[in-house]
Amino acid sequence: MNKKYSLLIIILILLSYYLLTKKEDFLSPAIVEIQYEENQERYKKFQEMQEKIFKETDFQIGYKPTDNTDKKTIGLCPLGKYYKGEIPEEVKPQDMSKCVPCTKCFPGHYLKEGCSGNSDSVCEAEKVPHNIFIRSHGENKKLHDLINPHQHPYGFYQEPNVGQKFKLSSFDHYHI
Repeated sequence: MNKKYSLLIIILILLSYYLLTKKEDFLSPAIVEIQYEENQERYKKFQEMQEKIFKETDFQIGYKPTDNTDKKTIGLCPLGKYYKGEIPEEVKPQDMSKCVPCTKCFPGHYLKEGCSGNSDSVCEAEKVPHNIFIRSHGENKKLHDLINPHQHPYGFYQEPNVGQKFKLSSFDHYHI
């Protein structure tokens, strides 16, 4: 009896894993169309925020087409991904299956442009201005993953004969 249940559980786990890895194959065209429209809208909103920051600071940061980006692919992928593959004559929502995560910038670098359309990340070795860094932890949280990878101190405590000590967050962290 236990063998039957064990075998059934293993089959269910394997089936669940298979379905999760192949979920894009099962999406209906209507859902894919909604995702595509949502990607377009989020990209437009990000561009508006990016333009505002550039006007205020004269500093270019974030998802932006490069000179080599095919205009047809802009807004196809969700923010943080780019289209990797041969570009068809007409880009369709179903082409989102070729979206892959953009290359993360190394510590000391930020995303200057790229990670848009069919262009991967273009990272720049420069410090992000302090006001943009601060805003990425507040009103413009979408910028957080684009600025220089960094750590935050937390868990402050007093160490006798040493003074204040703390722990550091991971470089890969998120703000709520």
